[in-house]
Amino acid sequence: MQEEFLHFIWRYRLLSNLPLKTSQGFEVLVHHPGELNTNAGPDFRNGHVSIGSYTWHGDIEIHLKSSDWILHDHHHDEAYGQVVLHVVFENDQEIYLKTPGDLPVVELSSHIDLNYLRNYKALRERKLERSCKWELPEISEVIWVNWKDRLLVARLEKKCLRIEVLLSRYKNNWNYVAWLMLCRSMGLKVNQNAFELLANAVPSTVLSGCANSTFQLEALLFGQAGLLPNEPKSPYESALVNEYIFLRHKFKLIPLANGVWKKLRMRPSNFPEIRIAQLAVFARQNVDCMSVFLEVQTLSDLLNVLRVTASTYWNDHFSFGNSTVNRPKKIGLSTARSIVVNAVVPMLFFYAKMRSNDAIAEKAFRFLQELPSEKNTVLQDWKNDGVVANSAADSQALLELKNEFCDSKKCLSCMIGTKLLKRQD
Repeated sequence: MQEEFLHFIWRYRLLSNLPLKTSQGFEVLVHHPGELNTNAGPDFRNGHVSIGSYTWHGDIEIHLKSSDWILHDHHHDEAYGQVVLHVVFENDQEIYLKTPGDLPVVELSSHIDLNYLRNYKALRERKLERSCKWELPEISEVIWVNWKDRLLVARLEKKCLRIEVLLSRYKNNWNYVAWLMLCRSMGLKVNQNAFELLANAVPSTVLSGCANSTFQLEALLFGQAGLLPNEPKSPYESALVNEYIFLRHKFKLIPLANGVWKKLRMRPSNFPEIRIAQLAVFARQNVDCMSVFLEVQTLSDLLNVLRVTASTYWNDHFSFGNSTVNRPKKIGLSTARSIVVNAVVPMLFFYAKMRSNDAIAEKAFRFLQELPSEKNTVLQDWKNDGVVANSAADSQALLELKNEFCDSKKCLSCMIGTKLLKRQD
């Protein structure tokens, strides 16, 4: 048994053979179990209990054995000085704060329904990626909808942490931070860090100063990316090199090392050169990135804004020097959708949160609900288990569930796991 199981039993008041009594025989009435504390300190904060004829408000600590109080060194920690009740599975040692008898203890070994313990052990002991795999068909749609809504918000909150840091670093320049997020999402999974480095290597003032010319933006971005050819093979390439030499000297720029970029097993349309050329066109057309995200009202219009086409040199090139079949290099629909999920929606969500703007928050969620589900091995595994993502909102929620709960077997913190553990067979 893990201590988290006792947390679960206490939190949801799944106790039998009531009333509870302390080791000294006083009856215990739980008015409120308290709020689970995920930080340092006692397990539950702001509990409300009656012990005998007295009512207490304060912290509650839970252990498998009362001697764990000593084992965990709580007797030397002032944070535990306000504990009003010690809840244990087995009371194997008298524990007190200052004098014997001043810390009431309740033993739960005879108050836990064996059904809950059996369900818990079944989930814990299964050697499956998802412990609840076989019981998933039992979960109602209502539970899934509520849980996915909470998971989606949690995932967006995590993405907002990056945005918050960037806004602090760049003095609340929303347009520039939106540009940084856009760049990162253009790299997809393979080159997202490299694109973030590139975005950071181009100061906002320099980017704005070149925004009137796609050619200048190309020279700036390719130069800072370290991707310009050492031996230009065309007038266009030579012009880019010369322009970048000028910009680098003028703005005292430091380019990235060429080695940050990856192409192995990558489709040519996703090569960093193509994505950078498309970014240059987007920056030329939409210098105020965040303003565009805020102004566009429909998903179709947003996708049209994002699906720019690289300049004509790239019609028959995937990289510098080597020509190929002539075909315009327009951002694909799947890439544009990925940008909405990973850049546009998080920016809108955090903006709405900071400005208490429900309309913008609603727009962010609407975009996710209107987008089709993403496609990857994680979501295919969910589908194989009978859980289908019908939208990007669903797929983001299921990714969060897998990453934050299934992988670490946090069944007791999961709404699905909680439902299964509470069932009575």
